Amino acid sequence: MFKKETGHSLGQYIRNRKLTEIALKLKESNEPILYLAERYGFESQQTLTRTFKNYFSVPPHKYRVTRLAGEGKYLHPYNQYCSLSALILALASTNALAEQSGSFNATQANYGNMITCSGGQLSKGPQQTAAERSEELGSPYYHGHARS
Repeated sequence: MFKKETGHSLGQYIRNRKLTEIALKLKESNEPILYLAERYGFESQQTLTRTFKNYFSVPPHKYRVTRLAGEGKYLHPYNQYCSLSALILALASTNALAEQSGSFNATQANYGNMITCSGGQLSKGPQQTAAERSEELGSPYYHGHARS
């Protein structure tokens, strides 16, 4: 379902979004590459460097110090009004729903139970606001262009 909507597998999407965020941080800040590797869940600086180089064709340090045009490889959020956290939360809700119903297809009948991300709002079905759902789940709600 996710790949059909975005053109990426969930794993590819998450990895490429992380790499995009790291590329932006490299240009915007002087945060150490090791810190970025840890912050974005890479096992080591070497793992980040290898993954980054495979995606952007240059290692992170070289990307930071040169004016290479890597923006063409940036993967922006599927729905720019929702953070990666909100998208993952929505997918987790859909998976939990599929497990409960014994089906991996989210149907229109199940829509009221799904978390959706639309127009800057993360919500459960049409009747619940994102903030209400976030509070219910104990998970932070990110509004607008906030990043996780």
